[in-house]
Amino acid sequence: MSDSNSRPVYSTDSGRLCPGCGNPSGSCICRKEERDFVPEMTGPARVTYETRGYKGKGMTVISGLALNLAELAGLAKKLKQCFGTGGAVKDRCIMLQGDFREASAAQLRRLGYPVK
Repeated sequence: MSDSNSRPVYSTDSGRLCPGCGNPSGSCICRKEERDFVPEMTGPARVTYETRGYKGKGMTVISGLALNLAELAGLAKKLKQCFGTGGAVKDRCIMLQGDFREASAAQLRRLGYPVK
């Protein structure tokens, strides 16, 4: 049963293999590149409030920051601690539970990020 789309996912020598590059998970190069990638953003960060898709609960969404994933996670942690709320980083956007548009925009300006 030979399939041209088949690839190994586990090796007894090295364990799990990355589906992208085929290297062992510990030495994967494609995910490291994704983590370190900083998108080119032109313009200020956008702070919006969304309710759809969150079971009626509102989320403050901060997008458009030119940061890598580690820096985004650090900034999200700082904002969540500042406002005492939960949240996450998803699709290169910081999502905070609740309506913190003005407060998060002010906090981002204090940290030196342009905000619209």
